[in-house]
Amino acid sequence: MTDIRTFEQIHTDDREAVGGKGLSLGLLTAAGFPVPLGFCVTTSAYRRLRNQSLSVDQDLCNQIAEAYRRLGGGSVAVRSSATTEDDTDASYAGQQETILGADTEAAVLDAVARCWASLDSERAVAYRRRQGVDDHHLAMAVVVQRLVPSEVSGVLFTRDPLDPDGRRMLVEASWGLGESVVSGSVTPDRFHLDRQTGAVLDRHINTKTTLRTAKGREDVAPQMQNQSCLDDRQLAELGIRVLPPPS
Repeated sequence: MTDIRTFEQIHTDDREAVGGKGLSLGLLTAAGFPVPLGFCVTTSAYRRLRNQSLSVDQDLCNQIAEAYRRLGGGSVAVRSSATTEDDTDASYAGQQETILGADTEAAVLDAVARCWASLDSERAVAYRRRQGVDDHHLAMAVVVQRLVPSEVSGVLFTRDPLDPDGRRMLVEASWGLGESVVSGSVTPDRFHLDRQTGAVLDRHINTKTTLRTAKGREDVAPQMQNQSCLDDRQLAELGIRVLPPPS
């Protein structure tokens, strides 16, 4: 039985195999969204190897290397996808490891092992205890995904979590890769969109002094630090993309 599933091979009942993040990417792929190509190292590998100090055995090495070659090689993001991530009660954002810019088979294998190990980090264990999560059945899948060298990245909440009426969407974005936004290393630009029309309701442009690339953190050019990272056309495209089809 293979320990690898491409995003196209992930289905709605596969959370226990691919974790919360892997499941979301699989469902987005099935829905036709432009998801960069990738695959998951399933929880079966973690469960098989957790009593062996989580050392990647030769069979799994071969499977991961082959899947990486099928992606075309090059730079990838390697992210944890625990079975309790992205559920309705807790997001676990930033609790486990993310490695950006792995660009060789050896680097990908090392990144997978680092993701596994991060499940037992002091920070992750403390977070689970605060959330009352039972570790007994906990397992880790790992997402390996082609890394897009984006100029702007961010998060779109199809329902603004601070809007009790559910009338707004929220976009948070900044220059470079999305790691700057999700890690909290920058205060992103924020935009509210109407959930019915996609129209921009308001915007809050913040000073963004750093950005993240596959090579690490870099300074933002002075003339761009207080510039909106998304214009009205781009925001309109985001809004239209997630609006329900006309009845």
